[in-house]
Amino acid sequence: MPDDYEQVVAAIFDLDSREEDRLIQTIRAYILRRLAKTVLTNDLQRFEAGHVKFAKFPEAYALKIRKALALLSDDLFQTKSFFKKAGIRVSEEHTVSISKDIQYEYWHNGVTGKIGGMPFVLKKEVKHYVNYYLNEAQVKDNGE
Repeated sequence: MPDDYEQVVAAIFDLDSREEDRLIQTIRAYILRRLAKTVLTNDLQRFEAGHVKFAKFPEAYALKIRKALALLSDDLFQTKSFFKKAGIRVSEEHTVSISKDIQYEYWHNGVTGKIGGMPFVLKKEVKHYVNYYLNEAQVKDNGE
């Protein structure tokens, strides 16, 4: 079966399976980063509006979120540039399948694919990206 799959992948995407796997991983990472950006943007708005009561110094948290958003936005821009050169488009909106999977559609070389997962899995992966960018913002602060 794997040989058949690899032949189908090569025929459809004009890629070998390793390149196709990297492509799908890049698309998935892009979607998760976009969702992480939404989470961080919403958190920043809550801090700036004063809706967060647990923090003694909400300005410090808001600054860290702004720095994380700047790093995240830069990575998203670079990924979008790569997608443009490679002829890849990714939908902004998701669909929910009958099995409750959240799916995003993408297009590459005239072929459509879907990528996504169960909400609890996506939430865990988005949390990973949120933590990553908040930590990167902290590392950049300590390095300066």
